[in-house]
Amino acid sequence: MERGTLGDSSTSAGCADRGDPAVPDHPSRVGQVPAALNEHESRVLPGEHSVIDDDLLKCTPYIVNSQYWVLICTDCRHCVNPGRALKHIHKHHSHCKVRTDFVSQLKEKFPRLVSDEIHPSGVVEPIFGLAIPPEPYTICARCHRGYTNVGTWRRHACGKADEDLEGELEHFSSLVQTFFRGPKVCYFPVKLPAMVAREPRGDDFDLFMSGYQDLVLSEDGAGTPQDYRELNQFLLKEGWIEHLSGHSLSELSILTDLPGEGEILKPVGREVVSLMSNIQEVIGVAGHHVRRLLGRRPA
Repeated sequence: MERGTLGDSSTSAGCADRGDPAVPDHPSRVGQVPAALNEHESRVLPGEHSVIDDDLLKCTPYIVNSQYWVLICTDCRHCVNPGRALKHIHKHHSHCKVRTDFVSQLKEKFPRLVSDEIHPSGVVEPIFGLAIPPEPYTICARCHRGYTNVGTWRRHACGKADEDLEGELEHFSSLVQTFFRGPKVCYFPVKLPAMVAREPRGDDFDLFMSGYQDLVLSEDGAGTPQDYRELNQFLLKEGWIEHLSGHSLSELSILTDLPGEGEILKPVGREVVSLMSNIQEVIGVAGHHVRRLLGRRPA
């Protein structure tokens, strides 16, 4: 596969005819939250080729795919010409603050980044960070380029029209992705990982209660832990240990215990646990930037 070099040239044209529609838009206008992942995109997770925690990229929506060596904007869900990476941020993500020499730093750190046409051969695993249109496209069985329907497929000029398919169909249906947007878009077929069937589970509150255990608490007052590696070192750093010093742990536990019989808060216990469970599931399918943000301690 021929690959270009990092420069300031415009994105190379894709493979599809100009009559083909562009990739479904995922607007990331200034000051707006990116569109939610659709059911297909939410199933694609970062893999071994996804560089998502690099110091240079952490304040941007960019990640690098080291298999195809492309710079992907995870907010817009398409690749960006590396030479225009700073301009893209200024135009679409002005809330991101990067240095004026960002492009030169990018070139130095990832010298193999490309901006030219890329079309994987055959059906490949989906690439994390790229958009996936909700509906399957029609794929040419010879050149493996995707088109919105059979009609547009029939009008395309296949570069492998003489290839013998040995009785196989000339086209098939598949979900698709594309690296770059533009007047000529090159779609390629992808195969999503198989869905893992979940065992049916009971009510969230019943599940929580089945694992809930009463802890035996000491009557000694809360104090500074002897070992800094203990879990409550976080409480020490945040000042909670000092705040609670001298109070009985058994008395303090009453404040966080589940409502007992006859208490007015007991009826909402089930709803609270269900709400927290739903929030955890939402975070679980959110983008890695969201999970990383929630996992960081405020400065």
